[in-house]
Amino acid sequence: MKLHPREHHAAWKDDPAAAASALVDGVEGLTLRSATADGELVNLVVRSTEKGDAVEDLVARCVRAGLGVRAVSPQAGSLERVFHALTGAEGDA
Repeated sequence: MKLHPREHHAAWKDDPAAAASALVDGVEGLTLRSATADGELVNLVVRSTEKGDAVEDLVARCVRAGLGVRAVSPQAGSLERVFHALTGAEGDA
């Protein structure tokens, strides 16, 4: 997820991980993996443990907090992880 904090969101520039954690912690089924600032944008990587609306809930929280959401995209897992998720197999790596 790429966010564009407005000028009054200094916390996002000073400590994006702490600011992101405050938003993500309130959404059931999401875990913050990383939050990095890159110029004017903040990139969040979250893990979803549910197939529900957790990501949509996070986007809504970001918008309500006054953040501009620039992009939201899923990350593909490795072929091995996808295979194990689909088959339930626990093979050797």
